[in-house]
Amino acid sequence: MLPKSKNNRHAFTLIELLVVMAIIAVLSGLGLMGFGTIQVKSRDSRRKQDLASISKALDTYYNDYGVYPGDTNGYIWGCGLDGIHICNWGDPWQDGNGTLYMNSLPQDPASNQHYLYDRVSDHSYYLFARLENELDGDAAVNAAGDPSFYTGYVCDATSLGCNYVIMSTNLTKKPEVN
Repeated sequence: MLPKSKNNRHAFTLIELLVVMAIIAVLSGLGLMGFGTIQVKSRDSRRKQDLASISKALDTYYNDYGVYPGDTNGYIWGCGLDGIHICNWGDPWQDGNGTLYMNSLPQDPASNQHYLYDRVSDHSYYLFARLENELDGDAAVNAAGDPSFYTGYVCDATSLGCNYVIMSTNLTKKPEVN
């Protein structure tokens, strides 16, 4: 057996390097896909919690005034010194009497959309959101069980559509889906 010289080292072949790089790429891709799914579920969970918080504030407002606040294009009325201005998402919800219903009306975690409020009558309302995971168990489905969106109400006025709703407790029927 000949002694190994410094010039007689074994190196990785090009094929071996390409195989290792391909394995690393596949593992990285799988990790990123899982991370993206977790982010979507997290944002959707936040949307559900936000709408539940807004619903509680609406019920408090109803207890104070005997009616739910008005709405315009998905926004809640009832802010400002006189209590007749639109409440912007992200701003405090405080009426003319100084009653603070929410420190900040929650904004949707996605920057290109916001929640929608639709007062059906003085005594009922819908709160809508768009869940990113259309297969979420709480998302709207049509008669065939396929992901769908609510039609009518304020959701038709948005290009994003609505597939999640919270209703006042006196409503028993969800809006129609398309």
